Amino acid sequence: PYSTMDCSQMSKYAYSSLGFSLPRVSDDQAEAMIKYKRDSGKPEKGDICFMKFPSVVKCSCGDKCRRYMQVHQAAVYLGQIDGRTYVVDSSSTIGNVIIREFLSNTIAGMPVVFYAGK
Repeated sequence: PYSTMDCSQMSKYAYSSLGFSLPRVSDDQAEAMIKYKRDSGKPEKGDICFMKFPSVVKCSCGDKCRRYMQVHQAAVYLGQIDGRTYVVDSSSTIGNVIIREFLSNTIAGMPVVFYAGK
């Protein structure tokens, strides 16, 4: 089912397989997961990475983003493989799951707002 999901459906489905219920939309998920935020600022395997659009991209909210902490995207942290760090993401635009490299607090050019895990 991952091949037809967007990012928030993917994280919701992944966490539901662990018996943890998440809301449907990424900013609602961020609000629900803020109590599990990693104080270290570093993700652990299985954490959800919550991202916002970079400042050069105008979000769909209009002049001022109305989403919780400006979160528009979520990805699940996979960890390091051969010295490189990865997340799994899903895009409704592309229509499938994407393994993305994680570089210096950005994922696909989007700044990470925070990491959280249960």
